[in-house]
Amino acid sequence: MPTNPSEEKDLQLTIDDVALCRDNARRLRSDASRSSAPTRPGLLELSIEECAKGFLILFEGKIRREGADLRNPESFEKITDSGVRSILEKHRGVLTPDAVRQAFWSHEVKLAHLEFLIDYLSYNAPKFAELSVQMAIGDPRLPFRQRMRILLTLGNKRNRAEAVSQSREELQELRDLELETLDELKEDGFYVNLSEDGTKCVPPSADEDELEYVDWASSLVCDLLDSMLTTARTGALV
Repeated sequence: MPTNPSEEKDLQLTIDDVALCRDNARRLRSDASRSSAPTRPGLLELSIEECAKGFLILFEGKIRREGADLRNPESFEKITDSGVRSILEKHRGVLTPDAVRQAFWSHEVKLAHLEFLIDYLSYNAPKFAELSVQMAIGDPRLPFRQRMRILLTLGNKRNRAEAVSQSREELQELRDLELETLDELKEDGFYVNLSEDGTKCVPPSADEDELEYVDWASSLVCDLLDSMLTTARTGALV
């Protein structure tokens, strides 16, 4: 881990690096399935953080192709989509010159970037939903569950609108992610903490509702990154 990342050379990250983040997120999910209940939410939350890195690498590559650069906010004007420009301006405090590099060493920055990316992905939900349906028709690289769900919904061309609508709704679910709650679940599961009244120690813990929530969040984010990685490899990323 570099102690002063801003002094390092420019990163040259590719789709293969996104795949590394995706694969590690999947590994963490697999490890979580075999861990104790208190530890499971922490590993699942870490898988979400890994996906945040992958999303940010993809996004940086996209805006670079449009002539913009995260390291230069003035360049955001080159982005033709006014909605995307608005989201960039809203999160300008997070998108620092070292935004991508910081995602590899700062837990807080990763979650802040994920909040920005949720806004961006939710904004693009209509376009990405249509694209995901198109990809599902002929590309087996999409996550199996997502591919089967879309194909079963499609049935025939008359159901295409229904499939797009369903995919769009799932993308909009990103807005329901409570990032602070996910972080707290990780803390509660990894460490001995003080009780609410501060008088005694309490052991690491996680209840069934918490486990279900963080597993849902991790699955949603990992599947979405998988889909975006697939579309990015075709050059069709929105």
